Formats: sequence, structure tokens, C-alpha cells
Amino acid sequence: MGSIPTYRPYCESMKTLKGVKDYLPEEQIVRERIVRILEDTFKKYGFEPMETSILELFEVASAKYGMGEEIMKEVYKLKDQGNRDLVLRYELTFKLAKAFAQNKNISLPFKRYEIGKVFRDGPVKKARLREFTQCDVDTIGIKSGYADAEFMAITFDVFSQLGIDVFVKVNNRKLLFGIFEESGVEKEKFIGVALSIDKLDKIGKEGVKKELEQKIEREKIEKIFSIIEESEKLRTNEEKLEYFKRVLNNETAKEGIKEVEEFFYFVKLFQNGENWQIMLSPFLARGLGYYTGMIWEVYTKNFSSSLAAGGRWDNMIQKYLNSKEEYPATGMSFGLDAIFAILPKKEEEKEKFIYIVPLQREQVKKAIEVAKILRKKNVYCDIAIDKKITKALEYANKKKIKYCIIIGKEEEEKGVVKLKNMQDGSERFLEVSQLENFFA
Repeated sequence: MGSIPTYRPYCESMKTLKGVKDYLPEEQIVRERIVRILEDTFKKYGFEPMETSILELFEVASAKYGMGEEIMKEVYKLKDQGNRDLVLRYELTFKLAKAFAQNKNISLPFKRYEIGKVFRDGPVKKARLREFTQCDVDTIGIKSGYADAEFMAITFDVFSQLGIDVFVKVNNRKLLFGIFEESGVEKEKFIGVALSIDKLDKIGKEGVKKELEQKIEREKIEKIFSIIEESEKLRTNEEKLEYFKRVLNNETAKEGIKEVEEFFYFVKLFQNGENWQIMLSPFLARGLGYYTGMIWEVYTKNFSSSLAAGGRWDNMIQKYLNSKEEYPATGMSFGLDAIFAILPKKEEEKEKFIYIVPLQREQVKKAIEVAKILRKKNVYCDIAIDKKITKALEYANKKKIKYCIIIGKEEEEKGVVKLKNMQDGSERFLEVSQLENFFA
């Protein structure tokens, strides 16, 4: 007979990996409300849902994607039992590009949204975790600035519903590269210079200049900053564009300016008199290497991280297909965790939740009947089983449930239920048939 094994507790000290988080119901209710607003808004603008796999081959995620060393440093790598090199999905856009490339019969324009987990082994801060949810919305097949401007309409629509005042910083990669070209920077160094400038908020002007000294000559650095800083002294987007027309004479910059003008033309059509804060910000670089035209980030006051960001990525699908045919694409991502971090936590969702309290075991059958009626009307409810009335009401108060339905012997005999408002303590009697209309 073998020895009896000694069992130890599953975990002697419950440690949580830095950069991941569990969300209890009170928090998840808020997160799901954000997601519902996002999904409903995306659908209003003609976008359809999509889901892609979390696992990906490393060669697909790196070589063909060409995201550059910065982002690939943050990728979670692993091997499967076939010794294949895999990665965990670290963003959703390249997954869309791959799926589109593999399904050539998709009709254009293709407008899709996807909400899902992504993973990055990067710096952890309040609104940036290692495991987080991206809420992406993209359009493939529209070259016009209309598609970029439509995302401004979506942005202000979403944040208006969430009750968050936001402003948007926009730039254009061609305009930015045109500034580099005007400053004498070699074309092959454009991406590297942009990656450094993208760190302006993190390491400051002097930090960026010091980093750039490892890439380009000092006089070129001073020229870049001189052009951009002069533009930032101007008040309106129109004044900034006129300034760039005067000082930038290369074709790259001219093409970028034209795209910015077209973007703002369509923004005004979408805006239709509403007060949207959208400002041209030439220092905005967006570190990801695949953006080709308009780029933007969404901010709110007194919060350092962006709440959403996006841009035009016209070349990625061509790379996957190895094709000369153009597949213009643009889109953005809303940061669920960043939005959740600043969103006022409201309790209105609890008004839709009803707690049914049978006073005795004999009333459980009636409680189940009532619950079925409410659920057919899409009212969320639960039944207090094996709870005395005082404990049941204490539970409802703790969960901030607005209404309780109480069923005792007397109520059952009369064919009514007692509806108790937990906020003001008022009570009323309703026939079971009246519940459908009351909570409709």
C-alpha cells in the first residue's frame, strides 16, 4: 500500500502578475456598458462585427507585418508542440489585414469592428496593462478623406454618450515626412526619426533631441523643431496649413497638406455646426511603422494617456498579397481600459435588475413564474433563495438594486406582488399581469 500524499494549499500567497487585472461584477458592468455603446455606434455607421484568432505564427506577425523593432520587443513569444514559433495577438489591425488577404471575395468597401484581448510585454501604467482589450473599427476600400473624417464623427458620438469631453490631435505622415525632407533628413531615416519624435510626451524635447543625435545631424534636428514650433504658435488649423504651404516645397509635404485639407473638409460636413475640438499637431508621430497618411489621438483633460487613436494604413494589405493593386485602409482603436479608468462609475444599470423575494418556500414557485415573465421582457432578475426578508433586503441594498418584488402567502392568495423601491422605501401592490408593462 502506497503512502498517503500530503496535500498543500493550492497557493500559499495569492500573487497577481503585474499588468493583468480581474474585473469584479461592479466593474465589469461598467466595462460592458462601454462596449455596448461602442458596438451600437459602430453599427450605426455601417460597420459589421468580426473575430480573429489570438494565436499567430511569428513569421506572419513580424516579417510580413513590418511593425519595426519597437513593437516587436513587446510581443509575447511561445512555441507549440510542433516547435513552431508563435506569438500572442498584440493588436488587431494586422489580423484584419491578414484575414482580408486570405478572403479576396470580400466586397469593398469593407467596414468591420472587432473587440478582443491583446497582449504586450511593455511598460505597465494605470491605463496600460499587459493584457488589455482593444476595440477596433476599420474601413478598407475608401481612399478619400471621407473615411478618416467619419471616424471623427464616431469618436465624438461615442464620447458624448459616455459623458466624456475629448479633444483630438491629428497629423499626416506625409506632412511629417515632408518636414523631415525639407530639413535634409534621408528618406530611409524617416521612420526612425518619427519613432523618436513620438516619445516627446515621455522624455521631453531635450530627450528627443538627444536620441535624434544618434540618428541624424544636429542642424537637421534644429530645422525640424524650428518648422514645427513655428506652426504651433499659430491659432487655427487653417493658419497652420497656410504656413506649411509657404515653407514646405517638396512633393511629399504637398501631398500631405492636400490630404489634411480634404480631411477637414469632410470633418466640417460631418460636424454640421457641432463643437468638436480637432487640432492639427505636427509633433504627433504615432510610433507604429505602418501608418501612411492621416493619424490621430483622442485625449481628455487631466489624463496623460490617449483614450483612442488611429490612422490610415494603406500599404499593409498589399504587403500580404504581394500585389501592385491598392487597398486603401483606415481605422482606429478605442482603449477600453483607458476609458474605464476615467469613466464616472454610475449605478443606473442596477435599475434594470429586479430582486424577487419569496417569503416562504411555498412561494418559490410563484417567484419563478414572475421571473419568467420579467425575463421574457428582457428584464434582469434573480430570486432570493433561502434568505429571510431582512437578509434579502440587506443584500439588495448592498448590491444597489433599486426594486425588490416581495411575494408572501397573502400576496399569492390575492394574485399580486409587493413592489418595494429600495431607494425611497415606498411600496405598492401590482397584479402579476401589470409587471410586464411596469418594467417594459
